[in-house]
Amino acid sequence: MDETLLAALARRYALADCQEWRSLVRLLDYASGFSFIPLIVPDAAGAEVCRRALITHLAIEGKSLLSLPLTPVDKDALSLEPLLHLAISEHTGVLWVTPDPDLWANDANYDPSRAPRFEETLWPRFCSHANQARDLIRHRISIPLILVGTDLLRGSLRLHAPDLWSIRDAVIKPEPRQETRGFSKITAFGEIPLEIPILPPVTGNLDETLLEIERLENDRPDSPSLPVLLKRTARLEMDLFQWQDAEQHLTAALEWEERHHAHFSERILTHSLLQDLFSRTAIYLRAMFHGERALEIAQTEYPSDSTEVAIHLNNLALLLKVQGKLAEAEPLYRRALAIREEKLGKDHLDVSTSLNNLAVLLKDQGKLTAAEPLYSRAIAIGEETLGKDHPKNAVWLNNLARFFQDQGRLVEAEPLYRRAIAIGEEALGKDHPKVATSLNNLGLLLKDQGKLAEAEPLFRRALAIGEATLGMDHPQVAHSLNNLALLLEDQGKPTEAEPLYRRAFAIGEEKLGKNHPTVAIWLNNLALLLEDQDRLAEAELLFRRHLEIIFHHRRLNGTPFQHEQTAIRNYSLLLEQMHRTPDEIAAEIRSVEREAELGE
Repeated sequence: MDETLLAALARRYALADCQEWRSLVRLLDYASGFSFIPLIVPDAAGAEVCRRALITHLAIEGKSLLSLPLTPVDKDALSLEPLLHLAISEHTGVLWVTPDPDLWANDANYDPSRAPRFEETLWPRFCSHANQARDLIRHRISIPLILVGTDLLRGSLRLHAPDLWSIRDAVIKPEPRQETRGFSKITAFGEIPLEIPILPPVTGNLDETLLEIERLENDRPDSPSLPVLLKRTARLEMDLFQWQDAEQHLTAALEWEERHHAHFSERILTHSLLQDLFSRTAIYLRAMFHGERALEIAQTEYPSDSTEVAIHLNNLALLLKVQGKLAEAEPLYRRALAIREEKLGKDHLDVSTSLNNLAVLLKDQGKLTAAEPLYSRAIAIGEETLGKDHPKNAVWLNNLARFFQDQGRLVEAEPLYRRAIAIGEEALGKDHPKVATSLNNLGLLLKDQGKLAEAEPLFRRALAIGEATLGMDHPQVAHSLNNLALLLEDQGKPTEAEPLYRRAFAIGEEKLGKNHPTVAIWLNNLALLLEDQDRLAEAELLFRRHLEIIFHHRRLNGTPFQHEQTAIRNYSLLLEQMHRTPDEIAAEIRSVEREAELGE
């Protein structure tokens, strides 16, 4: 393996500061006799970083690590014999069992002619044989056994080696800092967006509409047409990412409606539009105000169990969830679901929306057993109500696929993603933006499986569709650029990845705003790329700006951004590489925080 790559990756893992790794070390320090520890890493390079770190730790105690690479005796099987007949000396502290590096499906040197995909074929067979020999393994091996693999190893052990799995002492999954890139991935299918009535489009161009608003304000300021036109114009401005103009027009509409005691339904709509605007611009404190106000008016004017109230329960729950307030969101989702089942019937399409949203929340809470049947029920309702080939069913299919993907059930996820693409292509056309989103999702799955060559054309096609249909500077195009850049990095093509990250970042600043959290994510990705190339001074500027946005988010919303600690850690580790002392690092972080608080 490339030593430069391994050195950069070791910095990313920073195992000395990793809680999971410290747990492993403590376990090994106190181990006496056999113990079984699955170690989950993303690839062969990650396994090698961990192996070297463990060798260094054991050497301090005068112990050594015994490595056993798993190599198939033929194309269909692994033999347990080498494992069961190892000569283990008294100085051996750990038995390290892992696939031969060339057999990792996501390794650049993987040769499919040598053996089938290790994770898809050989892991299940190996685990099944090991399960049958569990007692013999415990008898023959008198030291800790660390079995190393990707997330698919965990799934194979659970399914094919339940007896061996039951005696595990721990499951260790050290996360490299590279995984901070993960939260930048586009999913675009998740909860259904805020439920807001579709407003009639404005007639004529935007400039003419703005002149009409000015005329009404001057000549007929009490006309009920004025707030309606203000809201329709604001909706168009939001679609054009003209956030300040949209906010100004919605605020003017709300002031008119309150001053003239407009019908409550109009005030609810305006609050909902403001909730949507501030949610999309990540100003969650203000979004919460308008979401709560919309719900409050709805509960006052409508029966408490009306479907109108369910809409605003759902909208507020969406906003809570995006802030990570899952426990607060759950009862709102459940109440919205109960209302819809009672008023609309258990097979209504709106019920499937609530089922989907609740399922996504439960998944994020780790309540997998409770979530899966809700996904399946949402799909069944959609297929029964709309037909199996309706494009809305692609949403449910994507979500169930992502549910499987997050559990490492990749074989179950892939056909669902492919079916979602087929439905979208047939119903919407091969060049529709929603098809691009499904292509991105499948690309991410293939990337996670290490099938980089198969993922690349999907990402490139998604990017081309977005550029052709949405425009070269649309945020969805920026997400596609980011995903393609991530892939190119994994392929060892940093010079091709860098301009894509820079373009995504530029689009984000222009369309989402310079302090939007998504912009921070793309800054982080670019900074990590530069860090890997030892361009530390350039990376430092980007990490600093990234952290400033994160602190700005906290100041704006009153709560920390969910990745704040990761951002601080990334910046601190970079400064360490630049030979800054702990006191200097702490001072730099305080300086960034002060700048964010002052709004500089």
